[in-house]
Amino acid sequence: MRSRSTLARPKGVAGRLVLLALFLAVATPLLLVGISRARAQVRATAVRSAPQSPAQADTAGDISGTRIRPSSVTTVNFRQLAEMARRAAASRGPATNVQTLQAAPLPGTVNDSPEGTLPSASSAAGADDADAVGGPGPVLQDEAGGPSAASPSPSQNFLAQEDGPKVGTTSFTIPPDTNGAVGIDRVFTNTNSNYRIHDKATGAPLSTVSTDTFWASSGASGFFDPQIVFDPYQQRWLLAITSNASSANSSINVAVSQTSDPAGSYHIYRFIVGCAPGAANCNAAGEWADFPMIGFNKNWLTVTVNMFQINGTGPGGAQSNVNFRAAVLDYASLRGGTAGGTIFRGTGIGFCNYPVTTYSPTEETLYLIRHLSSAGATYGISRITGTPAAPVFTPAQVALTRPGGGWTQPGGDMLPQTCAAGVGAPTQVCPATLRKIDPGDSHIRSNPAFRNGRIYYAQTIALPAGAGTATDAFGNVFVTADRTAAQWTVVNASSGAFVDGGRVEDPTATPTNGGKWYAYPSVSVNKHGDILMGFSEFESDDYADAGYAFRLGTDAAGTMRDPVIYKEGEDYYQKTFSGTRNRWGDYSHTVIDPSNDRDMWTVQEYAQLRVGTTGTGSNDSRWGTWWAKVSAPAGGNDLLISEFRLRGPNGANDEFVEVYNNSGADLTVTTVDGSAGFAVAASDGIIRCTIPNGTLIPDRGHYLCVNSAGYSLAAYPAGNGTTATGNAAYTTDIADNVGIAIFNTANVANFSLATRLDAVGSTSEANTLYREGAGYPALNASFNLDYSFVRDNCGKAGSPTWLGQCPTGGFPKDANDNAVDFYFVEPLGTDAGGGQRLGAPGPENLSSPIQRNAQMPGFLLDSSAGTSNPPNRVRTVTPDVPNNSTFGTLTLRRRIVNNTGAPVTRLRFRIIDLTTFPAPAGYADLRARTSGPVVVAGVNDAATCSPAPAPCTVTVQGTTLEEPPSQPNGGAFNSTLSAGTVTLATPLAPGQSINVQFLYGIQQTGTFKVLVNIEVLP
Repeated sequence: MRSRSTLARPKGVAGRLVLLALFLAVATPLLLVGISRARAQVRATAVRSAPQSPAQADTAGDISGTRIRPSSVTTVNFRQLAEMARRAAASRGPATNVQTLQAAPLPGTVNDSPEGTLPSASSAAGADDADAVGGPGPVLQDEAGGPSAASPSPSQNFLAQEDGPKVGTTSFTIPPDTNGAVGIDRVFTNTNSNYRIHDKATGAPLSTVSTDTFWASSGASGFFDPQIVFDPYQQRWLLAITSNASSANSSINVAVSQTSDPAGSYHIYRFIVGCAPGAANCNAAGEWADFPMIGFNKNWLTVTVNMFQINGTGPGGAQSNVNFRAAVLDYASLRGGTAGGTIFRGTGIGFCNYPVTTYSPTEETLYLIRHLSSAGATYGISRITGTPAAPVFTPAQVALTRPGGGWTQPGGDMLPQTCAAGVGAPTQVCPATLRKIDPGDSHIRSNPAFRNGRIYYAQTIALPAGAGTATDAFGNVFVTADRTAAQWTVVNASSGAFVDGGRVEDPTATPTNGGKWYAYPSVSVNKHGDILMGFSEFESDDYADAGYAFRLGTDAAGTMRDPVIYKEGEDYYQKTFSGTRNRWGDYSHTVIDPSNDRDMWTVQEYAQLRVGTTGTGSNDSRWGTWWAKVSAPAGGNDLLISEFRLRGPNGANDEFVEVYNNSGADLTVTTVDGSAGFAVAASDGIIRCTIPNGTLIPDRGHYLCVNSAGYSLAAYPAGNGTTATGNAAYTTDIADNVGIAIFNTANVANFSLATRLDAVGSTSEANTLYREGAGYPALNASFNLDYSFVRDNCGKAGSPTWLGQCPTGGFPKDANDNAVDFYFVEPLGTDAGGGQRLGAPGPENLSSPIQRNAQMPGFLLDSSAGTSNPPNRVRTVTPDVPNNSTFGTLTLRRRIVNNTGAPVTRLRFRIIDLTTFPAPAGYADLRARTSGPVVVAGVNDAATCSPAPAPCTVTVQGTTLEEPPSQPNGGAFNSTLSAGTVTLATPLAPGQSINVQFLYGIQQTGTFKVLVNIEVLP
C-alpha cells in the first residue's frame, strides 16, 4: 500500500514525503450464525436426479468413467449430535446387560500369486533416475541387527478409544478399524464403533458420537470401514465410510467439514455404487463395495473400493471379487456443499488401489499405488490427471519390482500371544487352547503418502517367502510362516522407481519363542523427510502391543531406528463373534501434525484388560486404540540465527547470538541422538551454548545466547518487567568474522550439514558448514561498535530506496545466503565494512514480545480523512536540530486492534523498513523519536470513536524509543518503540483498540517509507 503527495515544507527545502504505511494485516470479518438446538441437527438438501452420462475423462483398458451425483446431500453438526446423544443417555437410565455383537464385514482379499496380467518391469535405479538411491536393493533392517539408535520416546500419548458400545446402544463391534487424524488444535479418532474428538494439547475426550449417528442423515445403514484424513492446506476433515454391505444399495459415503473445527458442521454425501444381479453393466451375481480407501490432492477427493458379488458363487457360496470402483470427486465442489464427480469402474483399476494423501498444495496429479504380488515383490502406480470436472484415470501400466526379494502373503490366525489367569479379575482363566490373531494380508491397507515427488507406503508381510499353510485347532487355515514384519517402501511417483525401503522385523522370531511379530503398519513422512511407521507388535510370551519405529531423513538407506512400544498390551485377546477369525486391525493410521509439518502421530491397536467373571465369554476380551505423538527434531529452516554480533563497546566478549523459531508453531527442543539439546557453535568446533531438551520456543519467539564476560545489552527491554538477558551464557570469545551455526544435536561428532539448522559467517570463513553462500562482508575488527547483523524482516536488504510493501510479509528472509539474508546496523551510522546503515541492535529472548501482525491489525485513526491528511499524518516544519529534526517532524497515527483472543500486556513496534541515513537525494532521512500522548478532536471515524458517537475527541498515546543502546541520532532499522500504557496492570483486552502515534524527525526531505512489525505479549 503506497500513496504519494506533496506536503508543505520550509522555504528552500526540496523534495517530497511519501507514506507507505505501517505493515498491517487485514482480517476477514467473523460471521456468527445462531442455530436452534435439535432442529438444526440435520439439514437435508434436495438433489436433482440426472441420468448418468459419459464423463469427459477417457477410458483406459477396460476402465470406463461415468458422471456421478450423490443420492443424498445432508448437513450435520458434530457438536449438536454429541449433545443430543448425551441428553438421550441421561434420559434412558441404567444400561441394559443385553449386548449386541457386530462384526464388521471381513475385508475381502485376493490371492496375490500369480501377480496378474501387467507386464513386468524392474524398478531398480537407473542412470537417468535422479531420485533413485541405486545399489542392489534395500537394506532390510531388523530389530536385532539394525542400527543401535533408538526411536524417540513419545512426547505425548493417550487413549484414543476403548472397546465399548456404540454411543446410545449396547452394540459392540470388531475389529475397531483403527483410524484417526490430527488437526490444528484437535485430534479426531475413528473406529467402527464411535467417532471421538480430543483436545490436542491434553488428549482429553471432548465429544463422542457413534458412527451410525454421524452418518444416519445420508439414508444409508450398516456403516463399516471408517477412513479419515485432515487436509492441512484447506483445513478440512475428510471422512469416508462404506455401508449397506452385500446389497445393491451398497454405498460410498463421504463427509467434508465446513471449517477446521471437527466438532462443527459437515457436508455429507451418499453415492450408491452397488448394483443388483442382472442389472446393466453389473456382474450377474450383483456387486457391493468393500474397503473404502481415501486420498486427495488440490483437485480431487478420491475413494476407491473393491467390488464383491452379492450372491456368492465361490466355494461354499463365497462372495468373489469381481470389479472395482474409483469415485473421483471434484474437491472444490465438495467443500462448497455440492458434489460433482466421476465414477470409474473396471477390473483394470485393480485390488486395493489406494489413493495417496498428498502433502503438497500445488501437485496436479493424484497418485494411487497397489501391491501386486508377494512372491514377485511387485507393485503398480496409477494416476488421475485432467481437470477437477473432467478427470482422467490412467491405471498401472507395468508391474514394478521392489528390490530385496519376495515374501509370503499372511493369512489366517497366525500372530502369537500369551494368556495369564487373573490379570483382569481373580476369577478369570485362560482357554485350554490359545487363539492366535488374524494379521490381515499384504495389500496396502493404510493411507500411503505423497511428498516431494515420492510415494511412501507400508504393508504386512510374512517370512520366509514360500511359506505353506496348515489348519489350526479351530479348523481354520493359516499361513505357516516363521514371523511377520512391517515393511515400508518409498518409490518415485513419476517413474515408479524404487527409492528406499526396509523392514521392521525380528529374524529370530518363531511362533513359540517369544520373538516379535509386526502387523498392520502405517507410515507417513514430514517436511524434512523423517518417517514414522506405527504398528502392533505380537509375541508368544506377551500381549498385543502398540508401537512405532522412527527414521530420520538423514539416516542410512533402508534403516529404521529401534522400535518403541508406547502402549503395552494388558491381557489376552480373543474375539470372533461367531466368525472364523480372531479379528484385529483392519488397519491403522500415521499422520503429520499440520501445526508444524514436522511432528508425527500414530494411532494403533493394543489388547486391553478382559472383563467378565471368567474372561472367556464371547465379548470378554477388549481391544483398545492409543495415540502417540513423536516430536521430530527441528530441521533446516525451523530455527534460524536472526541477529548476532561478535564484538561490541565492551570489546571482543560483548557478543550475542539470537535464535528465532521459524517453524510456524511452538517448537519443543528434542534430539534423537540422546544429546543434551541443540548446540550453538562456532567454526572452531566449540559449543558456546546449548538449548536444552524440553525447552519450548514459542512460534515466532526467540532464544538468546550471550557471552556473559562482556555482553552489554542486558538492560534492553524484553517482556513484562524483563530485559534481554541471556537464556544461556558462555565465556569463550567467538573470534571476529568467524562462522557460527546451530545444530539439532549437542554431540560435536554429529555436526554436519544433515544436522545443521542454520549458519552465518563472513566471507573470510573457510568452513562452509559455518556459513551460507559466500558470507556477509567481513568487518574491521578494530571498531568496538554497538552494532549487530540483523536478519532481514522485510526482504529489501535494508535498502532506503526500495519502495513498496515487504516481499517477506514481515517475516525473516532465508535465501540460504548470508550476504542477502542479513544487513548491518549501528546507532551512529558508522561503516565498519558491513555497509553503512543507521539502526540498532535489539536482542530478543524467550520473554520478549512476539510478532503478531496478523492478530493486531492497524487502521487509520480517522478513515474519513485519508491517509495523507491530518489527523492520520501530521507534518510540522519547525526545526528541532537537537532532536534530529532539522526539517521538522512527521507524525503517523494509527488505531491498533487486539484480535489475539487474549489480553495484550506488552505492545511494541519494530522498524523493519525505513528511509533513513544514508539516504540519497530525493529520499527522506527519517529518525524515530519518543513521543507523548496528544488529544485529537474532530475524529469522524465510528470505529475509533466507539462507543461514543462520531465526531469525537480521542487520546492518542505516544510511543517510546527503547534503549539501550543509546541512539543519539534517533531510531532507525531494528529500533523498537513501545506503547507504555499497555502493561500487566492495564492490559489491552480482546477486541479493544489503542490509538498510537509514531514521531519521526526529518533530517532530509524526499520520498519516504515506514514499515513496522507489531510485537506483543502474550
